[in-house]
Amino acid sequence: MKRLPLLLLILSLTGCAAPEAPPPAVEVMAPAPVEERFYLGLAVTASLSQSMHATEAFPGYARTEMTAAAVVVDGGGVIRACTVDGISARVPFDTAGTLLLFDGTVFPSKRTLGDAYGMHKASQLGAEWYRQADAVAAHCVGKTADELRPADAVTSVTISTDELLQTVRRAAQQATLPAAAPDAPVLVCRAVMTGSRSAHADTGQTGLAGLRGVFLACADGAEAGCALSSAVPFTAAGRIDCDISLGLSPLSDALTLTDLTDHECQLLRQAAGKS
Repeated sequence: MKRLPLLLLILSLTGCAAPEAPPPAVEVMAPAPVEERFYLGLAVTASLSQSMHATEAFPGYARTEMTAAAVVVDGGGVIRACTVDGISARVPFDTAGTLLLFDGTVFPSKRTLGDAYGMHKASQLGAEWYRQADAVAAHCVGKTADELRPADAVTSVTISTDELLQTVRRAAQQATLPAAAPDAPVLVCRAVMTGSRSAHADTGQTGLAGLRGVFLACADGAEAGCALSSAVPFTAAGRIDCDISLGLSPLSDALTLTDLTDHECQLLRQAAGKS
């Protein structure tokens, strides 16, 4: 009986003890947002391989196929937006070495021509060039330059994709101009026959089929441009007098890549709606 009060006292003291204070809350700091960076790139490739000698039945021509690609990549080099275009320009001449076009003749781009380019008539898909080019551009989005290969299969197109993919790959590799957002770049291009001359057999002078293609890519806060000059020599008999198997890589003597002039920049900006 003597132990009972002591036991009750211990229980009373235990029951009246103050509750243990909870540990202080730990404030979790949210990581600071990482600002995404984007870069614009432009690349142009060209080929003379479809040029032809003149015959008695058909004129010859210097044919320059130009392909242009503008891309916006993120900081990891992933293509976030892509636009492609091309120019197919023929400067004809006959077996007398006479040019059949005049300097100043303008060759619009395939995208500018739209349905008037006429590929949908021959395509098994009934799709015009620019629509198929858009499919190639969409195939490139989400990939890095290293993930693009000329042999890549692009569904829903019948056009040759090797040159397009190669040009997009180069544009991604050369994308260094800071852009504000990953919006699709505006790409403006055209070619003009310039610097051409007929060949004259009596003087032994070589003729020249000259073109100058101009290209401008615009993205938010960024702009890139270049010019491609093509000068294909031909003889007084209408024979092409250079190696047409070469393009920009390896470089043909008939092709030169340069900067745009101020006047060309101004005209292209107006066409792009950026002036």
